[in-house]
Amino acid sequence: VAVISPQDPVLHIGSSLTATCTLSPELGLHSSSLHWTLNGARLSSSTYSILASNVLSVTLHSLNGSQQQSGDNLMCLSADGRVLAGSCLYVG
Repeated sequence: VAVISPQDPVLHIGSSLTATCTLSPELGLHSSSLHWTLNGARLSSSTYSILASNVLSVTLHSLNGSQQQSGDNLMCLSADGRVLAGSCLYVG
């Protein structure tokens, strides 16, 4: 099990967000093997920070309005592309 925090935030256009993906030890994964996507597009690893062996963060700057009416999908994935956790961003 993995958890993204914050979960489903509401943000103003132009704001920044730092989200974290925290892994349960039983997954047996290291945060360095994870990656992030936003609406299916992989985010640059330059936006990631390893906070602990089981915690990876991503920072998004100057957010634009949500591309989808239902919000934008931020996902934390394993190296093999398995979705571990997700959050929906509402930017507007």
